[in-house]
Amino acid sequence: MRRFLLLSLLVAAPARADWEKFSDKEGVLVEWRKVEGSRVREIRATGEIAQPLAKLVAVLRDIEHWPQFMPPTEAVEVYDDRGDLRRMHVTINPAMVSRRDYCVEVVWKVQATSAESHWVQIPQGCPPPKKGVVRHLRTDGSWKLRTLGERRTLVEYQAITDPAGNIPGWIVDRATAKTMRGMFHSLLRRAAELP
Repeated sequence: MRRFLLLSLLVAAPARADWEKFSDKEGVLVEWRKVEGSRVREIRATGEIAQPLAKLVAVLRDIEHWPQFMPPTEAVEVYDDRGDLRRMHVTINPAMVSRRDYCVEVVWKVQATSAESHWVQIPQGCPPPKKGVVRHLRTDGSWKLRTLGERRTLVEYQAITDPAGNIPGWIVDRATAKTMRGMFHSLLRRAAELP
């Protein structure tokens, strides 16, 4: 039965193309790939950050404070907190388009030398969008971190985000890919501020 379920999930999963390089600058490799049935590409960013794993995990888990240092995050409300499983409503304010929002369920797994978080957009508990705010169609992805040394961590961000509205998919792809280096630098700066 278990093999049948796994096989069913693999067959039902949308086909994904090979990763293509978008950019490799300032220590952050950004790649993307097409996903069958999606108008936007999946994005992956990988880089080494000169901070210990524990500090980076602390910054990533402190999502309520992301509006202070991680643009375009405007507001985060955690409405269900079970420790390693949290549900939250996020509002972002990207340049040149209407504000967007979404609700996600985030699951964390932290070990001594690695950490992972996975999120998926959910409708449960999500408030209706406010006037002038567009609800994302899809937001899911992951952070994967692995210790490379005492003060070095390999970080991988992977996500597919469809912000809905009339924004062409190719513009979403390019804009998302271009924000990756800034996101990694914001993560580094915030971790460096921690004691």
